[in-house]
Amino acid sequence: MWTLRWLVHRSLAFSLSTWCFLVPVLTTSKKVAVIHVGPRKTGTTSIQKSIDIYKEAFRKDSYLVVDYDSLAGLRDFNKTKPSRMIARCCKISGSFREERSCDEGYFEKIRNVLHDDKDTILRSSNLIFSSEYLDGPLVDGMKVRELLEGGWDVRIVVAYRRYFEWVSSLYSELHRVDKTRGSHGRVQTWPNWKSSSAKISNVKSWWEKKYTRQFHEGIHTPAVFERYRQVFDDVSVLNMHDGSQEVVDNFFCEQVPNATFACQALRDLTENQRQPNWNAGASTAYDELAVAAYLSGFVNGGNISRQEMRDRIQERQEGKLNLTANDFPKDCLSEDMLDQLLKQSLLAEQMVLPSFYASPLGEEDLRRQFQVAATSTLCAVDVKKVLADSDWIAFFKSVGGNNLSHDESHASSKVGWKAGVHPSRHPPVPPSTAPISELDDVWHLPQTVGRMIFLISLVLLFFLYSLRFSATASSVCAGRQYSDEMTTGPTVSGASCKTFKEEEAESLLVGKNNSVAGRK
Repeated sequence: MWTLRWLVHRSLAFSLSTWCFLVPVLTTSKKVAVIHVGPRKTGTTSIQKSIDIYKEAFRKDSYLVVDYDSLAGLRDFNKTKPSRMIARCCKISGSFREERSCDEGYFEKIRNVLHDDKDTILRSSNLIFSSEYLDGPLVDGMKVRELLEGGWDVRIVVAYRRYFEWVSSLYSELHRVDKTRGSHGRVQTWPNWKSSSAKISNVKSWWEKKYTRQFHEGIHTPAVFERYRQVFDDVSVLNMHDGSQEVVDNFFCEQVPNATFACQALRDLTENQRQPNWNAGASTAYDELAVAAYLSGFVNGGNISRQEMRDRIQERQEGKLNLTANDFPKDCLSEDMLDQLLKQSLLAEQMVLPSFYASPLGEEDLRRQFQVAATSTLCAVDVKKVLADSDWIAFFKSVGGNNLSHDESHASSKVGWKAGVHPSRHPPVPPSTAPISELDDVWHLPQTVGRMIFLISLVLLFFLYSLRFSATASSVCAGRQYSDEMTTGPTVSGASCKTFKEEEAESLLVGKNNSVAGRK
């Protein structure tokens, strides 16, 4: 009897414990899909690399990482990362970029995969993926929602970096010297007059272009945040300036719900074990100076490569002179441009993080950091001053030489003519009539040459037409003179041929006189 009573008690206890374990599972809400949409230059590469490293920890938290976990061959369907293909295929319908970049059938394929009831692992898992390509104004938020609707509660994560700091980082990314592929990074060859092969715009000339400001305002955090907030209920902002933790820690521990194992795995790392700052930008100062020296005729491109020249300048500045790239003379933004940039930075933070903006770490800290950036990262190298320095001139001559060949001199002069630079002069003369920052206009050299050719063609056509008209008039005049000579004898030497208007006026006058004489 006692044994039977004990068995019943144990059975009831087991059933109750099992039921208590199942209740949270049965009463929890739908699974979560965390979508990190950038924008670019807000730690996206560091977040993506870290997600890949800790994907096993995320699996323990019931998260599948779309880019790194096998989801019915989505990666095999196209070599590009699935998250990037999703961004491509979620462009506004009918847009040129959608037609050009989205593989046919991919959108339907990934939607079918995500809603496949037979895939029990996927249907019971949370999702996480990150792509800065989802920050663009052509991305259709409704299409993003359509992919996940009905299966997951979606959380959109938008990172925030102060506008002036983000602008500087974006410039460094677009013009970095350690990349050569695609549109990112400068090519490693010297510029020449035949092609716009070198991006040599500095941060000042780049930012002063109106279209640059208008385009990039559309992919900064406030614009991205507003676009997704119109479609999704849960849009979270990852603040890079709150000072509490690193960007990756914030994403793992604050932005991804219930990622306990992944968060703990990251926090268990010592300072030495942490991953480096992925995709950090580098200064373009040495490249700006190398290209300016080449265009000014101080460097012979046949003797030294562009990359070697950059390295030699860096060795002299940092090794011999014990200085940094930030110690060169600076050409900074105008007061008007700085004022606009500060206002835009303040407005962006106030819109996205109003409570943080009102705190001591908000507006006050932003203004302080902006004053530092206004004389450092928001400035270009004043290459005109550097190239006027006799020590630097001697350095360039000793390293690169200035004995340009005829072809190189011609090529360099074609590039540098607009800045008032004459590379073929020996010894080279630093430009004095125009700032070297105008060398950015080299990008528009083919257009300028095209316009010049068009204008010259028009002038030649007008000239040829004038010659033809003159020849016709002369032949008519000569014919009349010949006819007069045959009938009345030779004309007076040097007599000119009357124009049509003169003859017409004369004939009218003669006719009038004849009519008056007739009346008399």
